[in-house]
Amino acid sequence: MGGTDTETMSQNRESRFYASFQGAIGLIGGPIRLLFFERNYIDDTTRVTRLVARFIGLGYIIYLPLLFKDIRANAGFLAVWWTPAAVAAVFIPPVALFVLSYRESVEAINRIAWIIPPLYLLSACTWLLAWDGRFTSSPPWISAIPALAAMSGAVVWKPRWTILYLLLNISAVQYLGQFRATEIRSPLLSDWLFSFGFSLLYVAGILIIMHTARVLDATRAAAHAAAAHTEILRKHESDRIEMRSFLHDGVIFGLTMAALGGDEVRNYAEDILEDLDQDIEIIGEESSTELLSLNGARQRIEEIVRRFDTEADLVLIDAYEPKLAFEARIIHAIRMGVGEAVRNSLRHAGTTARRTVRIEPRHDGLCVVVADDGIGFDPAIAEEGFGLGQMRKRMARQQGGEVNIASTPGGGTTVSLLWREPEATRIEEVSDVRALLGMGSPQAWLVTGFFYAGVVALAVDATAAGMWWQTIGALVLLALAVCGILWAPGDPLPVSVASVIAVLGPIALGAVLLSSPHAATIHQLWPASGFTAVATFMCVRGRTLSAWIMITATVVIAGIWSALAGTGPGYGISYSVINFGPIIMAAMFAKTIRPAAEEIYRLRKGSIHEHAKAEAAATAIDANNAQLRDLAREARPLLLRIARPLPLTSEERTQCGNRAEKLRDHLRAIGLVHPLVDPASAAARDRGVEVNMLDDEGMDNVDETIRHEILRMIADELNRARDGRITVRIVPPGRTSLATVVSYSNSTVRRVNFDMAGRARTM
Repeated sequence: MGGTDTETMSQNRESRFYASFQGAIGLIGGPIRLLFFERNYIDDTTRVTRLVARFIGLGYIIYLPLLFKDIRANAGFLAVWWTPAAVAAVFIPPVALFVLSYRESVEAINRIAWIIPPLYLLSACTWLLAWDGRFTSSPPWISAIPALAAMSGAVVWKPRWTILYLLLNISAVQYLGQFRATEIRSPLLSDWLFSFGFSLLYVAGILIIMHTARVLDATRAAAHAAAAHTEILRKHESDRIEMRSFLHDGVIFGLTMAALGGDEVRNYAEDILEDLDQDIEIIGEESSTELLSLNGARQRIEEIVRRFDTEADLVLIDAYEPKLAFEARIIHAIRMGVGEAVRNSLRHAGTTARRTVRIEPRHDGLCVVVADDGIGFDPAIAEEGFGLGQMRKRMARQQGGEVNIASTPGGGTTVSLLWREPEATRIEEVSDVRALLGMGSPQAWLVTGFFYAGVVALAVDATAAGMWWQTIGALVLLALAVCGILWAPGDPLPVSVASVIAVLGPIALGAVLLSSPHAATIHQLWPASGFTAVATFMCVRGRTLSAWIMITATVVIAGIWSALAGTGPGYGISYSVINFGPIIMAAMFAKTIRPAAEEIYRLRKGSIHEHAKAEAAATAIDANNAQLRDLAREARPLLLRIARPLPLTSEERTQCGNRAEKLRDHLRAIGLVHPLVDPASAAARDRGVEVNMLDDEGMDNVDETIRHEILRMIADELNRARDGRITVRIVPPGRTSLATVVSYSNSTVRRVNFDMAGRARTM
């Protein structure tokens, strides 16, 4: 608990400080937000291309004033034509890139991105032609930004061509660095290693972010396609399941009434036939995601109540929110449940029972209660019928739906159908930008190795006699910071880790610069260069403020160092302030890559989930198609006969009863539906045998040969029965037998068990 509290307090302190920091820059917040603004109707490849082009262009704009001092100093050693031509060739196309990034089309961006790298390399190669032969007093300004040109190429080129260009570019500009004054010159190898490793970090980042954009678009398309496919299947599944419910609620009930000779059966059959034609369309509409107002929901619920009970009281509780809206499929599930509850009350609550239906809107959903003051029952001993089972399943299919039934003997029954809007589920794997950028991959360690080798080369060249312990200590601190960026779990980077890394940079630079003797040479600023790369990836990992604090502290330490060395604070500050350029660009990079990471993982998980739902829905559709065919083939002719004014004959009533039992078998015992069993059960009923069939799903995964043999023997037992009652049951999974047949005839009981191998044993 202590560690958690400390972490929370640290986060709160950083949040308060960050809020103050944001307030301080509030006057420029509008222009900064404008840099990141994107219309939301474009695809992610276009969005990312525009944002990448924008921060590359902004990088050139930022570096131009930072390099102005070196541009002026270099001009005195170069032909008069080279500086204006090179500045125009290097900086004007990126400025155009920045401007074009606010246009909808990316075609112009791609064309400009193509020409920036060759213009930069051409300018570098012509530097020697313009050089007057004297060593320069400052580094060639063009050697400071080779990565920006390669980053532009990464927008439109394949990775291998981008890396090849970077190698050529670094080699060219670092060779130019050998023509500067001795006191500011470094060995070519160390300069090349550091420049390539440092630049590769950012070029690889652009290559990855462009890949991210393409993956994001592909992921979104796949997720949307899967969702659309699942919605179609879910709709079909809902239609067919509701049709099964209709079969129970209407057709079987009507056939049973006809078999018993009910007086109102003809009118009821007409209603059922009308519903058979109309409810299929209604079911299709009500399984959709159309939104219904509270009044629309009330009307649909009232319609189903009045269909069965015109005397029931309907009460609408005052709405929590008058503008509530519900998906039609949810209201349909509640509506069908209300109809089942009212019908059950009419059948079982007693002739004097009164019913009340209360509609109770809630802030997070809707509750409809069907209550009666009838005879009630004991839920502990009462067997739940198919209708109540379907009611529960129907509500369970609506995420957040549930059914509660309360009853006591003599105290009435209350059925509550409740739907709560589900809370958004948290996706555990989202937003881990380390995984998206491949920070733990071998390629990432290879890039990091190049970078670290370059820093080591710079450190070795810059270390004076007697200063090796400070250098080794600074390199160790840099290694710890790099490992923290790559290895530390969580996103964003934990506050504790970010705070430690932010302190390591100033400590490392201070150890190298502020130890005696104080010699002001720019080579000693190598820790600042190394920790600048660390700070940029702190931004990517969500700790931009910590990165800014670290870089600001290193600039201050550089100013103190040069002041102690007698060259004035401006010397150290002027050579270290340029490190703010990568930090600004990294902040923009993070603005793009972090939301992309979150969306990629969310959509990928959604796609997997939708595909799983699609498979389940497709399976359910296959299981229900046979039932729908039976309804059209068998029920409609009988219902048409029942609806005629002529009374049914005894034979026709028997036929209605048998058809009702057969359809009930198909609902309760789908595993017993078979060409051998169906005629055997129908013939047994024609002989006056009471046939009960149950399927507890114990044969769903049984070998087809064994299943066929068991069903054949079950048909034999049905053909054997001449009177009395016979119960056929597929037992639940996990039992020692697969099915049982129990026959009762003239006080004689015959029991047959079918074992796991399909063998029959008579008891």
